[in-house]
Amino acid sequence: MVLPVSPAPDVAARLAAWATLVFFIALAILGVCWTIWTLDILRSIAQRYSLGAALGLNSIFGRPGPEVPPLVLITTVSLIVGVAGFVAAVIVIALFAARALGVNVAGSDRSPATNSAVIFRTHISHRKNTAAEIPCSA
Repeated sequence: MVLPVSPAPDVAARLAAWATLVFFIALAILGVCWTIWTLDILRSIAQRYSLGAALGLNSIFGRPGPEVPPLVLITTVSLIVGVAGFVAAVIVIALFAARALGVNVAGSDRSPATNSAVIFRTHISHRKNTAAEIPCSA
C-alpha cells in the first residue's frame, strides 16, 4: 500500500485560503508569546543586576560590582539579541498575513523589479552630465 505524500489537489485548493491565514496567526501568536517570555526573563535579571553588570561590563572595564554568574551573562546577551529577532519576525509575519488577506502592504501595485527600474530611471534622468566636470589627469 502506497500512502500519498501530499493531499489531493482538490483538498489542497480548499485548504489553501484558510490554512495559510491560520498558519500566520499561529506564528504571530507564538512570536508574541515568546517575546513576552523573553522580556520577562530579562526583567527578572534586571531586578537583581544592572544591565552593565548583567553584560559583564564591570569585569571588562575593571570597575567594582557584583559578581555575575556566567549563566546570567550568557542569558542576557542571548535574550537581547533574541528580542530584536522576535520583534522583527512578528512584524514580517504580520505583513505576510496582511498580504494573504489581500492588503497591499507595499504601497504599490508594481513588482519590486519594476520599482527598481523606475528608481534607476528617475536617478539617471535627474543626473547631471558629469563627464565634462571630471578633470582628466592625462
